[in-house]
Amino acid sequence: MQLDAFQKKLLIQGGSTLAIILALLGGIIYFGSEIGNNSDEIAALRRELAQRSHALNSLAALRSEYRTKAQADLAAMSLYVPTEEQLINLRQEFQVLAAKSDLAISYTFLSDTAPTAASFGAYNFRLDLTGDFDKLVSFIDTLQRFRYLSDFRGFSITRGGAKSTMGLSGIVYYHEEPAQGAN
Repeated sequence: MQLDAFQKKLLIQGGSTLAIILALLGGIIYFGSEIGNNSDEIAALRRELAQRSHALNSLAALRSEYRTKAQADLAAMSLYVPTEEQLINLRQEFQVLAAKSDLAISYTFLSDTAPTAASFGAYNFRLDLTGDFDKLVSFIDTLQRFRYLSDFRGFSITRGGAKSTMGLSGIVYYHEEPAQGAN
């Protein structure tokens, strides 16, 4: 069975066409899977970009809130946590409180802890008071309403006849004066 020239030509061109179609079909399948993989990767990168964009927006909102609210809170804090310079009359303030309670007072400065970026500074002191027992107890209530952020501890009261004595140690906190032009 011999093929004539036309059939040979038809068979060769049909085989070539089939080979080209198979090669194109293989290319479509390969590039289709690559496009699918790359589109999944692009979708993952878009999600990551959206998350980072959200995080940056949150950071910007926090910074804005700090500029408005935190700075107002810092200003309010200075009413209760004075600067070191504002504590220059601390002894006199205790003397005025004691005089209002009709008590004799002795103030002793013990130590100073400088403020750091993470904590307030602190003046450690001791008060020794003499007077009526009931007035000494009442003075403790007065100290609880002291205008500066403070911590009173180590109370010792000795009850006497007409005069009783009380000793206590305490801390008054202060903050660093902000540098000029700081935001």
